[in-house]
Amino acid sequence: MVLTASFEWFLSDDDTEATLIESFEDSDGAKQRAENLFASPIAAEWAERFDPTNMIVAGNVKQDLFELLTPMGSKFHRYAGGFNHI
Repeated sequence: MVLTASFEWFLSDDDTEATLIESFEDSDGAKQRAENLFASPIAAEWAERFDPTNMIVAGNVKQDLFELLTPMGSKFHRYAGGFNHI
């Protein structure tokens, strides 16, 4: 089961750009979410409507997620510290 901890999007003032932020319980959940999106019947429509310009994967991820998202030009940032009170 994929546990999505958060799914939020933010729009620029002129509505021409959006930022999507998703967070997951762990690397396995993020990988399953990506695989589900790729296999979805709406994947082709999504690709037609959106032109992703940047994907940053933040946190400590397993090799399988790294290999899945690297061909898309994803950038990976390992966890360094901090807190989340939400």
